[in-house]
Amino acid sequence: MVAQPQSQDLLMAIDPELPFLAAKAAVELDNLLLKRPCQQLTSVVLLAKKLEHSSARISGSVSQRKLVDLPDIEVLNNTVHATGNFSGVTLNELAIKASKIAKQLQTVGEKKGESGTIAESRAFCVALSRCASSYMQSASESGYSEHHWS
Repeated sequence: MVAQPQSQDLLMAIDPELPFLAAKAAVELDNLLLKRPCQQLTSVVLLAKKLEHSSARISGSVSQRKLVDLPDIEVLNNTVHATGNFSGVTLNELAIKASKIAKQLQTVGEKKGESGTIAESRAFCVALSRCASSYMQSASESGYSEHHWS
């Protein structure tokens, strides 16, 4: 039996650290673009893993899809649309795009990406940070807390 990813392994809209993780990843990618010394791209690699696990869950079986929270899908969908290079409308299309982005982030995290790929990855990270922050702000203002979702 295949082990299911734990919640800390997923990209979750209610994770208060998500906007910061995405922003840190964007800074790491900025440093890479500017050819500044960077030891490791730990935030980029962690974000890639979370995105890959989440995209696998979205594209998985019906029972797996039931485990995906709508806010997670909303934040991911808003993020990929904000980057301007996605016109998908189905969950499957979103999962495919998310998986491609995860692979791209992983490649960049291994310092194998070209400057165009690095810039695209950075744009995704910035958009994710903004969308996740907006969601957290909206949830906070409407009185929702992460305790409502657990």
